Amino acid sequence: MKVDSPTFRKIKDLYGYPIYKGHVGRRVLMREFDLSRTEAEEVLEAIREPSVDPEAVVVIDSIDEVEYDAEKGRYVFHGEDPFGEPTSVTKPEEDVQSMKKDYTMRGYTQKETAINNGLDPVIFTEIRKAMDWTHDSVPATEEELKDQSAEEAAERLALEQKKSETRKEIEKVKNREIRKDAENWRKFDQVVLKKLCEKIPSDAVAPQAKRIYSPDQDKDLKAAVVPSFDIHYGKQGILNIHDDLDPFGRKDAEQRLIESTERLIEDLTRFNTEKIYLAFGSDFFHVDNHGGTTTGRSVNEGTVQDMDGTPEQIFTDGCDLMRVHVDMLRQIAPIDGFVVPGNHDRMLSIALMKYMEGVFENATDIQIDGDVRSRKYRSYGETLMGFDHGDGLRSGDIKSVLLDEARDMMAGTSETVFFTGHKHHEVKEDLGGVTTYQVGSPSGDDRYHDINAYVAAREQSTAFLLDKERGMHAHLNYPSAI
Repeated sequence: MKVDSPTFRKIKDLYGYPIYKGHVGRRVLMREFDLSRTEAEEVLEAIREPSVDPEAVVVIDSIDEVEYDAEKGRYVFHGEDPFGEPTSVTKPEEDVQSMKKDYTMRGYTQKETAINNGLDPVIFTEIRKAMDWTHDSVPATEEELKDQSAEEAAERLALEQKKSETRKEIEKVKNREIRKDAENWRKFDQVVLKKLCEKIPSDAVAPQAKRIYSPDQDKDLKAAVVPSFDIHYGKQGILNIHDDLDPFGRKDAEQRLIESTERLIEDLTRFNTEKIYLAFGSDFFHVDNHGGTTTGRSVNEGTVQDMDGTPEQIFTDGCDLMRVHVDMLRQIAPIDGFVVPGNHDRMLSIALMKYMEGVFENATDIQIDGDVRSRKYRSYGETLMGFDHGDGLRSGDIKSVLLDEARDMMAGTSETVFFTGHKHHEVKEDLGGVTTYQVGSPSGDDRYHDINAYVAAREQSTAFLLDKERGMHAHLNYPSAI
């Protein structure tokens, strides 16, 4: 149905124009104008504005005259509405200047210019025609140029043009970075994740662990806390020309983790252990991406590392190693496993967690927590435990963070301990009600440690024993024997 002028005028006289949502509906038009349902819907589609404030809308169909009001700093565009009635649109001077720069200097289309300046594209088109703008026009209004010499105007416009071009170049750089990130993810997906998935059969079911030990429920029960921090699997150590040993590498990292786990298992059988809390990640991997760098706080900010193997080898073999580590511990007690992302491997730590979730999905004696937040909290008996990698959280802030993130858990405990890593040496500190344990690392030295003389710390793995009623019971260290 073509909405003719008499129908428009009747609607305008009765309801105003445009018709806004909630003012009038299909049934009213059918009744008042003897229209069919289809005709009424066509009328509404043609003339109803769905969700605009009536007081804020001025509808102009054509512009015949442009008036510049210097006193009020505005332009007034005079013309007619769709019914042939006189109307006008008023725009501040700076808005008109912005429109012209967008259209002439920045190369925006009519629609882009209208949207960028909050205008209906039809109204902007009428303004553009009335002002006689083209893409080749000088990017300034006559009023802007009036009080400036040609040289001054040229300098100012050249500067604005340069700013505009700079913004465009910045956007190009951002777009290149986005494309690069997408390509890196594609490589990661195709090269790393697919290899990882190939290692997990489609019908894989985690075998139940064969227990070699059961705690005596009539004696004081214990829980083991195993922060498997700072393994740095994939690190290429410093070469010492004065001995015949190869530099520290993946085989050494694997051997140290397996041997320390064997010694830990032997100890746990003597301490009536009923549960194991396994904090993993936290620089388990030495690098975080296909480029062989650590995790960056933004694009291209990661630090390049000396690696023993490709990033793909490091990730896939590292997943296998962590599975062996977990299977060994499962022989003693059920495991509560959770990831603590590190500064070297924030994303691969999370990928490792997802791998562990899949591998042990059907296991009844191990629970993998899918929480990806930096800090984790657990309680055992009278003890509240907190875990953080240690690269961002300052020791002076630990108590306030605990109160904010674990207040409810603190209410049911009498002792609080907090475990960190990152610095590769052992420190115990009493913060007045919270005891912090910064654990060491079993990893060997690389060039970074050699250059900065960070070579005196003992290379070791660490575990802790908590008594269910009395809190911290034992601190177990396993110096690397290699």
